[in-house]
Amino acid sequence: MRRHAEHVGAAFLIALFVTGITAAVPAQERVRARIGIQIRSHDRVRWAKLRDRINTSDNLRIYVVPNEDAYLYVVHADQQTARPLLNDKLVKRNEVIVLPSSFNDKFFSFDEPGNQESITIIYSSDRLVDVWDLLKSVVIPRARWRDVEEKLIETGKIVLGSRPDDLVAKKRLVIGGLVRDFPDQANAEGDEVALQITFDRPCGTPLTFRAPNLPPGLRIDAASGLIHGTLMNAAAAASPYAVTVAVEAGDGRLCFSAAFNWTVRDNPAFTKELQALQTSSGKSLLVKRYEFTIKK
Repeated sequence: MRRHAEHVGAAFLIALFVTGITAAVPAQERVRARIGIQIRSHDRVRWAKLRDRINTSDNLRIYVVPNEDAYLYVVHADQQTARPLLNDKLVKRNEVIVLPSSFNDKFFSFDEPGNQESITIIYSSDRLVDVWDLLKSVVIPRARWRDVEEKLIETGKIVLGSRPDDLVAKKRLVIGGLVRDFPDQANAEGDEVALQITFDRPCGTPLTFRAPNLPPGLRIDAASGLIHGTLMNAAAAASPYAVTVAVEAGDGRLCFSAAFNWTVRDNPAFTKELQALQTSSGKSLLVKRYEFTIKK
């Protein structure tokens, strides 16, 4: 698998192989999430089926929108090994998780015709310590991962919601460019944002950028000043957001501070699109595996 983004994250507890997942889970709990893998093939955009045939030229992007706060694990496996794409990330309700990160518009792709490859998405209301420990190994033998994966799937007993297999994704707006005068911002839920904060006055190095109270789904890179992410579903509820951008010197001195408002509009089309990806589980563990046959 070619990876065009930086999203790669030990001893493994033998109890996982003997008794299954070790996390204690109340039987009445249930987790739900909107999960999908978007495939871009030339000018066509569609959502992957659980078993799909794709080309080496196709690009893939993973979407997960949790209905509850939970832990997220994403694993890619080919015929020899398995590798974590995301390990033990605590995600918030309605947070839009995109892999690879959407702000740089890069994707996953497969480059070995004839290969059988898979992407497994694990979503749990409890932290899966055993899985986290295994995935710290970074590269895992395929047979070992398959054994663990099958036990996870059995434990989760997933129930797939209905959705179109060829749902065309809405074209999302990407906000780009450099910001020096900090004008007010306006977006809709589901927009992908890449907003570069720049500061070119003498202040010493290294500089640290901070931006408290960003709309849900956005974050700032402290070193580069890039605000990026995908605006959450329901982010409009608390709009507008009073954002303050601050630049600090290496010794903690405040070099610059400026405030602006960020308005987020409701987006019923985005909400409807995410709802179509609904997947639920009868327990507090949800596992969804996509299997791909790679064509030339």
